[in-house]
Amino acid sequence: VMEHRRDTAPNLYSVSRTLPHWLVEYFVWHNVQRTKPSSENKFLILSCHTHQTCGGLARRLGGLPYFLYLAEATDRVLLIHWTKPVQLTEFLIPPKGGINWTIPKDIDPEKDGTNVDTETCEEYSLSKYSQCLKNILERKEKVITVTPSLSLKSYVKYFQKKMD
Repeated sequence: VMEHRRDTAPNLYSVSRTLPHWLVEYFVWHNVQRTKPSSENKFLILSCHTHQTCGGLARRLGGLPYFLYLAEATDRVLLIHWTKPVQLTEFLIPPKGGINWTIPKDIDPEKDGTNVDTETCEEYSLSKYSQCLKNILERKEKVITVTPSLSLKSYVKYFQKKMD
């Protein structure tokens, strides 16, 4: 019964009355991009691996709306690649009707990606931090990986300013 519900579920974002319009448009675009070959896309990959300091679950997921915004603003497909403490797909899988955040089989984020150290932007105020990351994401590299490092409080402050 659960598998049938998953297979027949509507797009989760299309039935939402609370998501901002830009986010719904991004989700539609994201899903279209995922049907195309990886070579036709640019990617922003949130990463967390054994050799990195990534914080806990709140620090990793807290910035997700912020990184969705950056991915939308720079026409990049947002993906998540965590291997610390284990592969994220051991605990979570993309829902039917949601967005597929998993890494395509033909991309190796550790080999194909340009890793961006967000700490290079952290010396700035939050608005300049955003511009710093946006400048990085507008580069022509196809795959850019980022390890989120700001606290949830910082992301919330950014979005409060954007919504005012």
